[in-house]
Amino acid sequence: MLKPQQASAQLAPFAAPPVSARRVKVDGATLEARLLVVAGDGNEPALTAIRQALDYLGTPYTVHVATKSPGALTPALLAEGSRGHFQGVMLTTSNLSYFDGTGWRSALSQAEWQALADYELNFGVRQVTWYTYPAEVLGFAGPVAEAPENVVPTLRITSAGQQVFSYLSLEPLPIRHAYTYLASAAPGAVPLFQDGQGHSLVVVATLPDGRENLALTFDQEAYLTHSVALSYGVVNWVTRGLFLGYRRVYAGAQVDDFFLENDLWENPTLAYRMTGEDLKATAQWQVEVQARLQSPSFRLDMAFNGLGIEPEEGVEDTLTPAARSYAAHFKWISHTYNHPYLDEMDYASVREELTGNFEVASTLGLKNFCPKNLVTPNITGLRNPNAMRAAYDLGSRYMVSDSSIADQAMRTPNAALHNFVVPDLLMIPRRPTNLFYNVSVPGEWVSEYNHIYRAYWGRDLSYAEILDEESNVLLLYILRGELAPWMFHQANLRFYAPKRSLLTDLLNATFTKYQRLYRLPLESPSMEVLGERAEWRLALSEVPVNAVITPGQSMTLSAPKDLVLPVTGLPLSCAEEYGGQPTAFIRLTAGKSVTFPLNRVEVASQACLMPRLESCGDLGSGR
Repeated sequence: MLKPQQASAQLAPFAAPPVSARRVKVDGATLEARLLVVAGDGNEPALTAIRQALDYLGTPYTVHVATKSPGALTPALLAEGSRGHFQGVMLTTSNLSYFDGTGWRSALSQAEWQALADYELNFGVRQVTWYTYPAEVLGFAGPVAEAPENVVPTLRITSAGQQVFSYLSLEPLPIRHAYTYLASAAPGAVPLFQDGQGHSLVVVATLPDGRENLALTFDQEAYLTHSVALSYGVVNWVTRGLFLGYRRVYAGAQVDDFFLENDLWENPTLAYRMTGEDLKATAQWQVEVQARLQSPSFRLDMAFNGLGIEPEEGVEDTLTPAARSYAAHFKWISHTYNHPYLDEMDYASVREELTGNFEVASTLGLKNFCPKNLVTPNITGLRNPNAMRAAYDLGSRYMVSDSSIADQAMRTPNAALHNFVVPDLLMIPRRPTNLFYNVSVPGEWVSEYNHIYRAYWGRDLSYAEILDEESNVLLLYILRGELAPWMFHQANLRFYAPKRSLLTDLLNATFTKYQRLYRLPLESPSMEVLGERAEWRLALSEVPVNAVITPGQSMTLSAPKDLVLPVTGLPLSCAEEYGGQPTAFIRLTAGKSVTFPLNRVEVASQACLMPRLESCGDLGSGR
């Protein structure tokens, strides 16, 4: 259930104060790999979209709120001698307008606009105006109009736009919940997106003084699909395709209570346990999804409880033999043997629970099981030192937390958390979903969903409407590159009709929407790989990294502690290609700098890792 968190607003209809950059020769110019984000008063919805985009990529940036630091955007802030402090500039709005109590004005002074223009020109730094009033100086011409409130403008990508936003599909992208200005591109400006009437809504222009600007004529916000979908291309353009951080799109579905039964919503005296036919149908569906998405790594994670392989007397168990047969189709995570709450358990009892499940994994031949990973029952035991020490002593290194609880949620996007009592255990915040544990057929889900959310929506939703709303939530997680897995339960995989279960219906709806927007392969790494990537991100959030670009020549990296630094666009032989771009995962040693050329492919044997999608040993190997 997604709604914009901030209301879209019109811009004050004036351009930024006219300035012309003054050219000054800068010998030996270098740029720090960091972006400058300039906001007017800090309340612009576009600022949320910018922060989200950069935070999920892991790209360093500085936010300068002009009204909070009047007059402070000076040449000294932007550069020191020949060292530029920012490789790109992002303005929340084109004129940085704000209301000062009596009228609208620009938050930057004439001198500050001049300093910014001079810096951009002399250091060759590009600029983005995330929400733009279509002014002639930014590459627009003709009359300016506003899109009518009852019309949803659509972005149609041009051939030039396909070069900048190559990851997007060719289908029109609607702009919803955002003011949109309509204008034409001026001669010489390059439209990247137009609407159905030929208005240019995203334009790249070389300004009269020689600077480059990318302008978007519609508002932005972190929860708006168009903002999230466009953000990577905008960042990639302003950085010229070389920046700290990296982009992947993930889909990780964890299915709890495998081998057990779940009680049902409409009649808690009844319960449902998957059958062998359910598992077979799930495996077949998964193969179809892998082919449709061109994502061979996509597989469900089955969080299993070994007790369930011992059926009650007289009850036929078709699931356990099917699990043996289809074990290789899935990833397997320990959910403890008996599903006890771990908050009060002693060390020996927790150890027995975990070793019992390890034995079941061995007995059934669950080849994709890794003892490093743990999903505790109901996410309990995270503060119990006995439980956490027992898990750690048996090899657990990564477990999930509940992202809906404040101190278990991600503090930094895509970063792990240290466990509360055993810090060497890392927690990956997992997303709960509104596909509840105790529903197995559409009628049950509709009944419980409307019981909970009738007041929120003001009416009852149909099954199709619930799928639409909840798939929008999962779609946002995917589009912004979030690695957090999603929580489901085994009852959700009851096939109530041929090729139809609640979980597969929800994921099919999500993936269909995804394919209308992106043409990137979805990644579905095993949990320990997610854990390692989240561990890298945690380390990067704790220490500053020094990254300096000599444009067209080299990039030099260093850090005060050992860590792995992802860099997009660095031409290394060990780089991993994704979406047509190389990503290098650089292994930095504390206090030592390493320099890579930008004008040729470099063989870097010891400097970078090759990340894997599946591994239960040492993750990543030098090459």
